[in-house]
Amino acid sequence: MSVAKLKKTAPVSERIRRRRDSITVSVDAEAHLESLVSEQETALVKILDRYAGVVEAAALRLEPHQLTNYLRELANAFHTFYNGHRLLVEEAPLRNARLTLARASRQVLANGLQLLGVSAPETM
Repeated sequence: MSVAKLKKTAPVSERIRRRRDSITVSVDAEAHLESLVSEQETALVKILDRYAGVVEAAALRLEPHQLTNYLRELANAFHTFYNGHRLLVEEAPLRNARLTLARASRQVLANGLQLLGVSAPETM
């Protein structure tokens, strides 16, 4: 999204609130997120938790590169997590927690790219 488009639309903070409130990540009731204890898992959770604040700051300051840098950091953290852990383990609570973390990462990346006006393929 260009700066010119941002200036022509509704006030930035209101738009960000609407977008932030519309972002939902389906969390399995049996996910047991407390099962995520490794350094890579907790780092990814912390990065995901910062998303709304990064989007708001980028929009308020008209600095889309903040979101771009965040998405790069998120992608790197996800790759580290994915390369270091098996997602489909036999222990159901851990498996569901890891799959939920992967789905949340995918959703936040998709949302962030959409805000930047970048299309991303659903599959490779």
